[in-house]
Amino acid sequence: LKAARELRSVIEAGAVEGVRLAYVTDDVIRAICEAGIWGLKVPREFGGAEVDARTYIDVIEELSYADASTGWVVMAAGFAGGGVGLGPSALERIYGSNEGIISAAQVSSLGNAERVDGGYRVWDGHFHFGSGSRYASWFGGAFAVQQDSKPLLDEHGEPKVIMGWTSREKVRLKGNWDVMGLAATGSYDFDFVDQEIPDDWVYGVPGRRSVGGPIHAIGVSIGHVAWALGVGKRALDEIHELAARKRRF
Repeated sequence: LKAARELRSVIEAGAVEGVRLAYVTDDVIRAICEAGIWGLKVPREFGGAEVDARTYIDVIEELSYADASTGWVVMAAGFAGGGVGLGPSALERIYGSNEGIISAAQVSSLGNAERVDGGYRVWDGHFHFGSGSRYASWFGGAFAVQQDSKPLLDEHGEPKVIMGWTSREKVRLKGNWDVMGLAATGSYDFDFVDQEIPDDWVYGVPGRRSVGGPIHAIGVSIGHVAWALGVGKRALDEIHELAARKRRF
């Protein structure tokens, strides 16, 4: 939390330029990296901080107070940096290499997948709102499993959906972010290149050992709450300051 507070001046200084560029500036991303904040949710066994939920909320709230786009990117692109639902070979590559731990993912649109030996073949993976994807090393997307050219249903009669992950070189970034709100998040659309995803790169396979502590059981909503707290407090403080300066007619 102390490190996040010390970043406020750097983040605020880069905010306007970030809006112009449509992504958080390199200087701000570098400062966040050097402060160790990308490792907030990374399990201790892989060298991360694995912070408790209260600390995570406080840090994301502080970053979001400094700049809404920066807070959103760290929340969204750092959430899956935990990668804790993946298998051993995926975890080893993500945490044991020098390829980085920042990730971008989206589940609101579905690609297609079919079972193959040792994993899934995926195609038509077109996804939106990849916040922080400019800096991401890993990408995740949701795929509806097909069998005999029809959606495969689970035991509840619902389409079976998997969350597959891949490396940056196996996606195409669209670079198409031009919006009014959260303008500096660089939330580009991205496409999965048609490929085979090994089972170790499929999230949440039943029976897989869970790592990373209880914060990962809460889900992404914890980050959304923290972001909203930071942005809301900043808005109230700005209104208070404006009201104090306002001259009555």
